[in-house]
Amino acid sequence: MKKNNLHSGIKGFLTVLCLLVFTSALHAQEKGSQQPMKYMSQEIENMTLAKELAAYGYANESAISLISAAQIVIDESAGEAKVKETTRGGEDAGTSELTLDVEKLLTDAEAFADNDKNLKAVIKSMRELSAASRGRVGGPGYVIDKVNGEEANMYAVEFTGGDAAEAAVVGDGSTDLDLYIFDEDGNLIVLDEDAGDECYVMWKPRSTGVYVITILNRGSVLNEFALVTN
Repeated sequence: MKKNNLHSGIKGFLTVLCLLVFTSALHAQEKGSQQPMKYMSQEIENMTLAKELAAYGYANESAISLISAAQIVIDESAGEAKVKETTRGGEDAGTSELTLDVEKLLTDAEAFADNDKNLKAVIKSMRELSAASRGRVGGPGYVIDKVNGEEANMYAVEFTGGDAAEAAVVGDGSTDLDLYIFDEDGNLIVLDEDAGDECYVMWKPRSTGVYVITILNRGSVLNEFALVTN
């Protein structure tokens, strides 16, 4: 989708999206050259688990959960996704409290650990491991964000032609989220409209280019989510 299209307005986008619901399955078949695929890679699956662990850790002040999330992020050499442009629907949903930043996870885990010497020793070792692995590239990218009820967020991300492309979304459980992938020309490539707020799509782009990842909140309240891409 061209840059000017990204700013065409969320209301107009949602209207078009509603129409696409009726034709999306057929359209995706017609775009067979994009080769939609099914199976989640281990790295993407691990990163969705990291999000769940982090969410549980913050909700329950669990140091172990935050440490486990940090371990996964380090193991997968993950970092914030290189999003070229972001468009959010409606009013500002605010800053997300959830994080997958390793240093923040470990700092908060240390606070939750109180005076537990064993946990603090583990956290120290994790910091050393994180420092040793800093600079490694090639792992999955993630975005932690919020989407308002009955609104959509869009993220322009570049994918490499000929390689399997993946996008996964894990929400906070409050609403139904749907996931759509559009190419630069606004063509719908693949989608996941299953019930719930865990979505996953995989496809093989014909050529390297920017794809627009669209997350639609079908519910009436805000949903905090993690978007993970390879």
